[in-house]
This record gives sequence, C-alpha cells and structure tokens, in this order.
Amino acid sequence: MALSLESVLAYPAMQWPHLAIILASLGFWTALYVLSLRHSGRFSKTFQGMNAGLRQDWASRVVGFTHAVFIIALSAFVLQRDGEYLRQNTVNNTTPLSNLVCSIAVGYFLWDLGLCVLNFAVFGPAFFVHGLLCSIVYILAMVRGCGSQ
Repeated sequence: MALSLESVLAYPAMQWPHLAIILASLGFWTALYVLSLRHSGRFSKTFQGMNAGLRQDWASRVVGFTHAVFIIALSAFVLQRDGEYLRQNTVNNTTPLSNLVCSIAVGYFLWDLGLCVLNFAVFGPAFFVHGLLCSIVYILAMVRGCGSQ
C-alpha cells in the first residue's frame, strides 16, 4: 500500500480534533516566538546587544523552555489520571488526554522543524534532524494507539 496524504489523514489520530490541536499548537508556538523576538529587548539589555542570529536563538529558547514546562506538567497530570491504563500496554494504549499531549508536542516540533528550515544557517542540521525525528515519534505514538480507550 502506497503512503499518501489521504492514507495518513485517514488515521483517526490525524482527523479533525487532533489536527485542530496540532494546528493551534503550531500557531501558539509561532506567536510566542514572534512575541519573544519583538519584546525581549524590553526586558533584557543583553538581548538588545545581540545580532539577528543570537536573537533568533534566544526566542527559540524561550519557546522551547515554555513548551518543556507546559508539556511536563500536562504529562504528569495525564500519568496521574490515566497512568494505570497507560501502563497496561505502554506501546499501544492511549487516552484522549495522552493524545492531547502528543498533539501539542507535534505542533511544537513542526514549529521547530519549520524554524530550522527557515533559519538553517542559525540552527543547523542537528536541530533539523531533532525536529524531524521528534515530529515522527509523536505522530507515530498517536497513530499506533489512537482510539484504544
């Protein structure tokens, strides 16, 4: 069977509710990046003295840190609430909340991937590969277990 956009979108994990969250997440991280680029100079004299590449790096770290804090807190909540079920089959079991975490993460890593493509000279191949592989891992996590609870 050939892999096509239609076959990927046919998976329940890639249909409207999850796709909407992925797109909303992508939009949120993009907005946070733009806000950080435009307003970090108000709070940091160090930022004011940076060249464009360092400013992009700074803004990406603001987004990355925010994502890390949010996703860890949300994941801890999911494990507290649904952990018993998820531990029964750690590969295939998902819940609506675990798919929410994956959708938010996919949106973040797609943002990360796009940022690396647009600013390859600043972020380089390692960040690109990281964003690509993480996007694939989270999408597969959603597709493998979607609808299991």
